[in-house]
Amino acid sequence: MALSSKWFDGGMTPADKQQRELTVRNNRFALDLLSIVIEQEIRGLEANRFEDYNTPGWDYRQADRNGQIRALRDLLKMTKLDIRSQDQ
Repeated sequence: MALSSKWFDGGMTPADKQQRELTVRNNRFALDLLSIVIEQEIRGLEANRFEDYNTPGWDYRQADRNGQIRALRDLLKMTKLDIRSQDQ
């Protein structure tokens, strides 16, 4: 399956892209471990999402937590090499 275009920057030659893809695929074990860590972080953030409601500025904390979760999910998509990553 093709890797997400996020793995490649705009100035890469075809040979550079091929080398980058080989490098990413050869580090699959590390990416799988990273996926586990990211999933744990997401679960932790989701589990604590209601604890700030009794504090002033809870809405800012919730917005920040939502942004963290969104960023982690974007990274998680890139670590899943079996599933075609969405570039959206």
